[in-house]
Amino acid sequence: MQRWFISLVGNERYLYWMTEKGGHFMREELKTGNVEYIRPRIKNSLGDVVRSAILCIEDNRAFFVVNGGEKILILDLETDCVKEINIQCANMHLDMFSFSKVIGDEIVLIPTFYHEILFIDINTGVVSRENILKIESESIGFKQAYALNCYFDNNEVIFCSTITQELITYSLTQKKVLKTRKLPSEIGDIVDFVISENRFFFLSSNGIVIEWTITDNRIIFRTDDRVEGGYRVLHMVKDDLWLLPFFEEDIYKVSLKDGSYEQYKDYPMDYRYTAPKTMGKFFKKYSVGEKTYFAMHSGNYMFFINDITGVSGFEKMVWPDLEQDLEELDYQKRKKFSEQGVSLKFFLKYIVREGDDIEMRGRVNNGRTIWNSVKGM
Repeated sequence: MQRWFISLVGNERYLYWMTEKGGHFMREELKTGNVEYIRPRIKNSLGDVVRSAILCIEDNRAFFVVNGGEKILILDLETDCVKEINIQCANMHLDMFSFSKVIGDEIVLIPTFYHEILFIDINTGVVSRENILKIESESIGFKQAYALNCYFDNNEVIFCSTITQELITYSLTQKKVLKTRKLPSEIGDIVDFVISENRFFFLSSNGIVIEWTITDNRIIFRTDDRVEGGYRVLHMVKDDLWLLPFFEEDIYKVSLKDGSYEQYKDYPMDYRYTAPKTMGKFFKKYSVGEKTYFAMHSGNYMFFINDITGVSGFEKMVWPDLEQDLEELDYQKRKKFSEQGVSLKFFLKYIVREGDDIEMRGRVNNGRTIWNSVKGM
């Protein structure tokens, strides 16, 4: 099964997400590492779901976006009921977002790759938009509009425009910009940033970390970036900055005390990354209790950093077994899936179970060859 996920949220007991492809509702129990499917009551089948992500969790409700912004799903975690809202915003790529929170009856959403702030009424489905950058979408195309991280406090959010090179403070209750600060062009194309006690650290698309103050800026660290956008996630704990790779391979920890750095090497012996190399690795993060967890597209471990002690590591994830995967397909009423997203063992078990009801499609289909061989045995 395709288990890639781009974002996660959580509470004191579980981490929740939706797979980017397939639209599987999933959760991990933090105490045990056990991962399980959530099978809520949905009126209609979601069909073929792609570009999906979990947005936020508020008042025991989890909010999801599917098909890049075609729909919003609201899952009541107590009753397992799902409310479906059609918003038709797929062109805004809402599965990749910089900020999401429920304020009153609205989801406030700042997309990463769209320049407007969205206010989605969870009762009516009406979407209001504010173009705070005062630009037209046609002028930027598919380009990162905002840095990946945001800071929220007292109904105000601080975020960074990568298009206008500005640090913006925005009131969610007043729905207006309170303050803008122009950033120096030397910082480059910003992909993420962190704030600590009036210190600002920016990560650029070419792998350079810069500390910026009102009067000065200086390079803190420069990765050996072989790919544009190789790093996208920046995280700060005490006096250390962490850089997590997107298209690159290595995790770095940089000391702000003396400028030294180290490459993270404490990978478990059985660690593996299961998504294609064309898909980025780390994208979103979420803090629960003392720890921050980092959503990796797919793997058998979850990376975390303890924000109090600075201790980091990989926590084992115990994924559902084959029988549970087959039950999930039955639950979704799905008869179509990509063989690239399943193991050979799963595929063989599926075709033996379904028999002649299977329909093979595709120009290059190894599954058809396997099926014909099994059928002829």
